[in-house]
Amino acid sequence: MKLITAIIFFLFTQYLWGQIVSAPTGGVWNDTTTWIGNVIPSDSDNVVINGPVVIYEKAFCNDLLVSNAASLADSQSIESFDIAIGGNFINEGTIFSKSNQFNLLLYEDLVNKGNWDEQSNINITFSSLADHNIANDSSKIISVDNILLAGNGRKLILLTNINFKQTNFDLEYDTLVINHKEIVNLGGIFYNPVIKSNGGMLNNSNLWNCNVVGTLRTSGTTLVSGGNFMDTLIVVDTLTQSPSGYSWFRINTLINHGVVRCSQAGFFTIYIKNIINNGILEDGNSGGLLLPIINESLHNNGIWSCLYTDFNSSNNLYLSQTEGKYIGSDYIQVRSQQDTIFLLSDFNINSKVMGQENFLSVGEYTLSGINNYYWGLKFISNNATLKNTYIISSYFEGNTTFDGMTYLAGQIYFTDTVKVKSIFKSYGSDVSTLYFENLINCG
Repeated sequence: MKLITAIIFFLFTQYLWGQIVSAPTGGVWNDTTTWIGNVIPSDSDNVVINGPVVIYEKAFCNDLLVSNAASLADSQSIESFDIAIGGNFINEGTIFSKSNQFNLLLYEDLVNKGNWDEQSNINITFSSLADHNIANDSSKIISVDNILLAGNGRKLILLTNINFKQTNFDLEYDTLVINHKEIVNLGGIFYNPVIKSNGGMLNNSNLWNCNVVGTLRTSGTTLVSGGNFMDTLIVVDTLTQSPSGYSWFRINTLINHGVVRCSQAGFFTIYIKNIINNGILEDGNSGGLLLPIINESLHNNGIWSCLYTDFNSSNNLYLSQTEGKYIGSDYIQVRSQQDTIFLLSDFNINSKVMGQENFLSVGEYTLSGINNYYWGLKFISNNATLKNTYIISSYFEGNTTFDGMTYLAGQIYFTDTVKVKSIFKSYGSDVSTLYFENLINCG
């Protein structure tokens, strides 16, 4: 509130010179009787509206203040724009439309302490070579249909937290700078934005083909269709895909405290360099399948229950997990033959892991699970333990201990010492050929 007051005071002092004021009774913008002094504003005049003013034909001014208890409306849709505001726009009153569409062309900044009629079709276009600021009273909602930036690589900068309602942002790859502020935009869509954030939050937002720089938090239900999160995305509540559009996006680091799911039929693919899962990754109830593709690191503290998970790196992939948690995907596909997978902790996995002769460095950790299958992997062990596993056509280097029930199929090579603590058994009717360097059988 103090910031809004300071902004208004700074901007309002600019109205003291060259100012045209409406009569308290208001009237039609292009009627001389509407204005004290009988002068219709031009594009160089600062204007204060103190009553109900209606626009019937194109209107022009420099700075515009709609004061408390006053209003500004259009009466009919005018081609391209209804009013061009060459300076700043401060709304303390009410903005509404009597036509199908009220178009405001704004060249500088917007400060709102007033009301916007939710039933009206209102568009705001920011158009100049300068950046634009926007600020809003915390008790007010900006309810406009569309906010547009006219390109040219400009920025729309939030100075306060802002609550929008059903507002679509068409930024044409211009930048929305939220820094550490919060945007609530229930029912609205951000089209083609570049979002710059420093710990800012989007609440109940729909992002289409976005590019996000810096750390961004999301709360409520966040819908995503395409785009790149170049730094860190922190999910507080629910993240899923838009009902239509692209069913994928890319992200550098995902920290999930909520739910990431696929809510539509088909795949929702997320290309993730690094992920820390403290929440839930799951498929949807409508036949949709979430497909996380992990590139560099995975740490799981939560529930990982999506049917498919892919590992796809051309270098090293690091896996770690909190005790008592597990990866519950039915299928894990290792996509690249160049992948080397390193365990950084004991790891519990209930999946079928399909490799392409990739190295899996288990170190000295325990790799366990229920119904965990391993195809075509080269295990590197430093006295590691594998517990309750199915091993198919794989290779082991280093001393390894097998505990619980171990099923084997295909050709399996052990180049160092193998210690069997429980049961080695052929898998089904498959033929198993085992090559041992040194076998210690305690089972």
